[in-house]
Amino acid sequence: MSDGVQFPLSYELNTRVWLAELSRRYGYRVTLANVPDEELQRLNDFHFDVIWLMGVWQTGSYSRELALRDEELLRYLAKVLPDWTEADIISSPYSVSAYRVSEDLGGDAGLIAFRDKLHRHSMRLILDFVPNHTAVE
Repeated sequence: MSDGVQFPLSYELNTRVWLAELSRRYGYRVTLANVPDEELQRLNDFHFDVIWLMGVWQTGSYSRELALRDEELLRYLAKVLPDWTEADIISSPYSVSAYRVSEDLGGDAGLIAFRDKLHRHSMRLILDFVPNHTAVE
């Protein structure tokens, strides 16, 4: 039995991974400010109403430093990703040092541009704010 209520269909994206994949695909640095329209149209074609960007906040550097000093992690990476480099290691998206959009992703202005593009594609934006997601430092 349906009462005709429809719930929005949301899609969560790991923002840093998604933008890195788009950058490789398009051959230039893609940030929130310049996500190609065809990528948003692709999401719209799947009838998503809401895009949830995970990991947009400014992260602390200490969690990255800890990862780079973790010998067990480094051995594991060498085994499963023999071509990895230190540039592949980033801070945890849950190691939030400030609730502002990371400049690596396009900063606050990039987020505004992205949100405006989403609206033009009839989609909305979700960001999460979790007070206990804090950087060690």
